[in-house]
Amino acid sequence: MTKENPIQSAAKEVYDMLLRRQAFEAMQLADELTADTMAQWQRNNSPRHADDLLTAACALAESQIAAGRLKQAINTALKAIATTARTEAGNEQRMICYLTAWNALEQLLNLTIPDDSRRNAVADATRHLGSLLYHYYYATGRDNPDCDALHDAYDALKVMSTLVKIDSDADTTQTLHLLISSLGAADIAE
Repeated sequence: MTKENPIQSAAKEVYDMLLRRQAFEAMQLADELTADTMAQWQRNNSPRHADDLLTAACALAESQIAAGRLKQAINTALKAIATTARTEAGNEQRMICYLTAWNALEQLLNLTIPDDSRRNAVADATRHLGSLLYHYYYATGRDNPDCDALHDAYDALKVMSTLVKIDSDADTTQTLHLLISSLGAADIAE
């Protein structure tokens, strides 16, 4: 039996708190966890530390979603992805971060209707996010076909593909830059 990583254990505690509807307590724990993993990342930006940072950031973003801080959740997930972009982090962790960002964006779009000036930027952001999720969905399926999050990613991609055209051949680095730019234009990124 493999020993669980302490970051994964702490992230599980955050998710357990969310199940008990303790969103703000979960957010505090996840914020501390993310700060600690960011400090570790800055000292040693290895693939393991990148995975840890992505794990912690997803836990924080999920707690922000539960607390209704949707823009903050999107930014948390994407900041972790952008921070670790040049490191060989696991495809599964990246997929989960993109899925978390989509969950927050979808909820935000269900609460508000973008005005005409932001509608195209929101569509662009959705297209770029879908293209990145598509890439990491297939990469995760190759690496770990038993990943629990694959089903959720598939469902998200089905929804996104009804809204926008997803680019299955997108360059991930360029598309990440375009996503962040689109979110800024849509007044979603901070």
